[in-house]
Amino acid sequence: MPKRKPVAASDEVTRTRLLEAAGPIFASEGFHKAKIRGICARAGANIAAVNYHFGDKLGLYTEVLRYSISAAVIDRI
Repeated sequence: MPKRKPVAASDEVTRTRLLEAAGPIFASEGFHKAKIRGICARAGANIAAVNYHFGDKLGLYTEVLRYSISAAVIDRI
């Protein structure tokens, strides 16, 4: 897995908003039907932010799964 470059606090906020917006959309619509435009609209982010933070839709999906798993582990503690 490639290392992420250091990001500003506002970049991290955008990244988190994208993850939190994408989770419910992927869950309800599935990977193929989910639209990046809809995810970005829900997150209040520019479409280019997905490419900046995740590379592509699959990268976003992968990080949503990681984010969800880490949230579940934190909730268990």
